[in-house]
Amino acid sequence: MLRLENLSLAFGHRQLLQNLSLRLSEGELCWLKGANGSGKTTLLNLISGVIPEYVTAEFEAEIWFGELSLKDLPIREKFRYLWFAQNDPETQFLMPSCEAEIAFALENRGMPAEQIKRQVDSSLNLFGLQNCRWQAPQTLSRGQQKLLLCAIGNALDPPCYLLDEPLSGLSDSSVALVLTWIRLQKAKRKIFLVAEHNDALRHLADKELQLSNATAFVQRESIHQATEPDSVLLLLKAGGQQHNLDKKPNLLVSIQDLGFAYQGSTQLFSNLSFTVSRHQNILLQGENGSGKSTLLKLMLGLLKPQCGRTAFAGNSRSGFDAGYFRHAYYQPQNTSASLLGLTASQNWLLWKLSLAELPDYPSSADHLLNELSAGEQRLVSQGILPYIIDKFWMLDEPFASLDLQGSENLKELLAWKARQRPGMIIVAHASDNLEGIFDEIWTINPIGIEINRVSTEAEQS
Repeated sequence: MLRLENLSLAFGHRQLLQNLSLRLSEGELCWLKGANGSGKTTLLNLISGVIPEYVTAEFEAEIWFGELSLKDLPIREKFRYLWFAQNDPETQFLMPSCEAEIAFALENRGMPAEQIKRQVDSSLNLFGLQNCRWQAPQTLSRGQQKLLLCAIGNALDPPCYLLDEPLSGLSDSSVALVLTWIRLQKAKRKIFLVAEHNDALRHLADKELQLSNATAFVQRESIHQATEPDSVLLLLKAGGQQHNLDKKPNLLVSIQDLGFAYQGSTQLFSNLSFTVSRHQNILLQGENGSGKSTLLKLMLGLLKPQCGRTAFAGNSRSGFDAGYFRHAYYQPQNTSASLLGLTASQNWLLWKLSLAELPDYPSSADHLLNELSAGEQRLVSQGILPYIIDKFWMLDEPFASLDLQGSENLKELLAWKARQRPGMIIVAHASDNLEGIFDEIWTINPIGIEINRVSTEAEQS
């Protein structure tokens, strides 16, 4: 049994959790719910020992696993009883290959070599990662990285799993795979505490824990207000539509005979050719690991192809050039990588935004980014979008880590953007429900890119 009693936590004056108690028996799954910033990740960090080992906070808590107190147990010892799959997978990877990553975790348990090999093979196959065995975890797609964390947890086989948004960024087939694995583990009497926005988890949950703060910071859901539908129009009036868009070249991206593979992995692209104009609105889809994020990076020059030619805004390039961002705005999956470790307001100021123009200026804007949840960080980055309507948007999994309200607000903004020039490329999954926004759907498959033209709301009107 996992037991929490009288748990309270604060970051300085910011009270996140107060007098929280929870009991989970063997085979039970608790679905941890709440808006971005409500404390879901913080709770998991506290149970796992990330707080206070790596993150400082003021807290009081009694945390028990059976008759064993976890509160003062060293974090290394805690992982004999639980496995924590964090929302940002890259922070957990240490080894040069997927195989080595799983094996390393098992070696720390003192497992015999033959058993390690069986566990590694079984876990890689279970999550469809057998072809990525020798690939560096950092080169996997975001979805594959999340599957790798599940594979490590499966190999370790602890009595309790802590999962922070395990379904975020996964394709429908990968979601089904993870849910099947959870169901099997529950049948083995494993305990799960899962923070997740995706309702697909509902039918597996034995308990639901809704988190909400007693502080004004969370009650107001202040960062959401920067992208609420009514506020979107105000932001757009303040930040967009003031530029002469026709001075920029219509052809944005040209790819010819491109070939690319990560070291230690199978070929992702061969003889790939296509063009992208500034007027296109493209939804980019595909299975996890199909190369969606990689393709955006190749377009921008963040990755160099093994063969072929790439051009951006009429200029042939062999590598990254910050001048690209005169024409496009790129938002990677890892939101923190696109923001500086400053406050939200300071990041907005770097884009020369007038904070006086922001409706209901959020109190959270003065918090450092590392004090915000992953969902709140994503909302900060998306607060930039209405002010750069003149740029072509290249957004990689922008719905990841967003709660329901944040997702609906973003859809509102994307629908508006689809009617403007220039256009956008958005990496998303079918489950994000973006019908009627995009005029083209590009699906990456083993033979290349399948392009389907669809009728948009803008065309129908």
